[in-house]
Amino acid sequence: MTMKDRLTAFAIGGGGGAGVAWIFFNSVFVSVVMAVVIGYVAQSIYQDMKLEKRKRSLLLQFKDMLEALTSSYSAGKNTLDAFTDAHEDLMQIYGEDADIVQELAIIVGGMRNNLNAEALLYNFAQRSGLDDVQNFADVFRVAIRQGANIKDIIASTRDIISDKIEIEMEINTMMAGNKNELNIMMVMPLVIIVSLS
Repeated sequence: MTMKDRLTAFAIGGGGGAGVAWIFFNSVFVSVVMAVVIGYVAQSIYQDMKLEKRKRSLLLQFKDMLEALTSSYSAGKNTLDAFTDAHEDLMQIYGEDADIVQELAIIVGGMRNNLNAEALLYNFAQRSGLDDVQNFADVFRVAIRQGANIKDIIASTRDIISDKIEIEMEINTMMAGNKNELNIMMVMPLVIIVSLS
């Protein structure tokens, strides 16, 4: 995380910890100690939340990359041209700073320097930490070596990932109500104490 991220996490966690400590103990010393402790712990929680959000965003971008690759392979492009077109398409959609655009730039640059696409995809999969990217890299490597139909394989992978994302979204929607109830139950003791005091 950047220093800004660390300060943000510390401020949110420290402020919340100090507020709760003040409500329960009505002591400046305890509030300061709680602010420091919770602010420190909040940094790792904030980091995990940012990481999960970034991986989720990368997965959606990866799905769009598969869509672009499918279109390019359908038009009869070779592997280098397909990845180059995908890089240009996604750069227009997400901008140069997007994770998938930077990864595609590494892949295209490596292929132009005579590195094979399988190794570059495998490297991307290892760094992404996403099972779907890892599975795609494995399938792509086998397909290239066996001379399989890359277009159909990429299209099938895209469909599977799309279905998986839709199912996850449905599950998250179903869980949202329970999460809201849990959050309300966690806040209620504080509300009661403040009301009583």
